[in-house]
Amino acid sequence: MRSVEFIIKDGDEHLTSHSGLALIGALMERTELGDRIDAVTLPGCREPKIPHRDIVKAMIGLLCRGKPDDEAIEAFRDVPFFRYSLGVAQCPSSPTLRQRLDVVKVAFDGIVKEESARLICKTAPDVGTVSTRKGELAALEIDVSPFDNSKTKKGVDGYAPIFSYLGAEGYLINPELREGSQHSQKDTPAFLRESIR
Repeated sequence: MRSVEFIIKDGDEHLTSHSGLALIGALMERTELGDRIDAVTLPGCREPKIPHRDIVKAMIGLLCRGKPDDEAIEAFRDVPFFRYSLGVAQCPSSPTLRQRLDVVKVAFDGIVKEESARLICKTAPDVGTVSTRKGELAALEIDVSPFDNSKTKKGVDGYAPIFSYLGAEGYLINPELREGSQHSQKDTPAFLRESIR
């Protein structure tokens, strides 16, 4: 799908509450995310009718709108701006989105993280530094954020995802979902190595 150029001007047209997706789409255009993801062959999904890139971009659009579940896509399927702004040629239905993400599991994680890091390098080469005795260094902050599920049917443990953020702006570079029962230090050295890489 070709890049879409948006011209912003004053007018009395209908406004959309998700106009920020145009910026997300423009940033994704600066990556090789779609090409790299489409090159991955998944078992049971050799010739998908909807390309992997459309599945991933649609899910990114939902996440950027604060809607982490596949059912939320139904509200956006007939919204042309959602598709155009994200560069999605075919917007999947919620069952298609759910089924493909079930097949994908973690197959695209490395690609998404690498392209995210490359995007930060392209768009924010100066992430901000901290003065130390060793010189100017970029800060890498790591935080475990427990999510409480005590008032749900899922039980009390919930989740305790770990995140790493880079520089003064706090660019998210490495998220990892973890079970709430997992100790915050378990596998942290490997997470730290991956974040630095």
